[in-house]
Amino acid sequence: MNLIYGDTMNVYGLDCGLIQRASNNVDALQVGAVNITGRTGPFQCALILNNSDKMTGLQIGLFNFTGELSGLQIGLINKSKTRILPIINWSD
Repeated sequence: MNLIYGDTMNVYGLDCGLIQRASNNVDALQVGAVNITGRTGPFQCALILNNSDKMTGLQIGLFNFTGELSGLQIGLINKSKTRILPIINWSD
């Protein structure tokens, strides 16, 4: 947990705060204003931005970006490697 900014390699369990950055794996529930990660699952929720290299699970936020998606994105703009969609995006 962090108040303003958290920068870690790996996160397991719960990650809460204003801005989170994890360069490797996040196997946790991640909640904040901005979440930036390597591999993420099962849940990522942000007021503004979720950005991950690989997402397995559910991303909810205003803007959701991921390289590889295995799951669901819900937000104003949702981008995965294969497409950009408003409101909802899902894995193939």
